[in-house]
Amino acid sequence: MDMKTSQVEGATVPLFQGLRKGDVDITMEIWLPNQNVVWNEAVKAGEVIPVGKSLEDNWQSTFLIPAYVQEANPDLDSVEDLKEDKYKALFAEADSGGKAVLYGCIAGWACRGVQEGTEAGQDK
Repeated sequence: MDMKTSQVEGATVPLFQGLRKGDVDITMEIWLPNQNVVWNEAVKAGEVIPVGKSLEDNWQSTFLIPAYVQEANPDLDSVEDLKEDKYKALFAEADSGGKAVLYGCIAGWACRGVQEGTEAGQDK
């Protein structure tokens, strides 16, 4: 079979929208349970066909820190601990005004509110 294909790079949400519209034939990144509502709508409407697991059932959105940071700060157990100055300083950058800076959450992820400072330690 000699078929011409092309690769389109993009973020999770735009690729999923393209999949639903028929502009994209396959996407390798569907974040369930974060996208459960729209995913279930798309499956029910026949716009998408599930062909494999997205993530294991026990997956959860989370922040990760290096083991050496945890070993040096054994009481640092939660993003909520960043309200404490001693932990906030570990993740501050030169232009962050002493506030902790977190990386990794894209729009739509459950941890986005925390990353943007709307939930943990950024107002202090």
